[in-house]
Amino acid sequence: MSAMKKIAIWVLVAILIVGAGEVALRIIIPKQIAEAMRSQFHLDAAHPVEVSTKGIALVSAVQGRIPDTRIHVPELPVGEGIVPDVVLHAHSAPFDPSKGEIEQGSMQLTFPADEMGTILGLMAGDAWQSATIENGEILVDSSFDVGGMQIPISAAIAITPGDANELQISPELRENPDSPVSLDELLAMGGAELAQPSTVCMRDSLPQGFTITGVEVTADGGLLVTVDLAPTILSDPAEMRAGTCD
Repeated sequence: MSAMKKIAIWVLVAILIVGAGEVALRIIIPKQIAEAMRSQFHLDAAHPVEVSTKGIALVSAVQGRIPDTRIHVPELPVGEGIVPDVVLHAHSAPFDPSKGEIEQGSMQLTFPADEMGTILGLMAGDAWQSATIENGEILVDSSFDVGGMQIPISAAIAITPGDANELQISPELRENPDSPVSLDELLAMGGAELAQPSTVCMRDSLPQGFTITGVEVTADGGLLVTVDLAPTILSDPAEMRAGTCD
């Protein structure tokens, strides 16, 4: 056998070994991640956790990292009876989550329409007594005191992320069919105060390693919240502790 044929055979064997390793890693890594997610969130073994990876896993493994990974967990319990659909993504992450940093970590939480009262109540602040989503808009209701009489007031609000996990609430007052006065009369009585933009601090409701980057209504009347994750979210326990609004 010529030297060239021997080299060709060894190259073929190397390719097969690398290919087998790649396949094995793509089987092993998702299973380990899924098990870790179920353990972390106290999910039963039957709870679906979908994991997919991109890139060359074997090369990443040599570097001690998991390549571009997407994790989808439907109906993830996060407290208060709230079970959003959650998607986590990282460009790469360390094999040992207690060491190193993740790259470009992010999370999407999609809250179904039937959970909007709780979620929007938390986001809209104390000025509003109830919140719903209708026809793609976030609608809130409250009451306004006029000489000891409570006048109902309604508004559509826009919620946008501000600095340091503060949400900017921008109301647009609407006519309320249950109100004994018109919107113009209400504004003249001082109701315009409720139409002023306000800020709601979310730091005491979120881990310090989370940064809200977007809030939007979904096509089916739910709410999509996007979050950036701190690079040390896996390795620094402090990043998982709630912040303060002092």
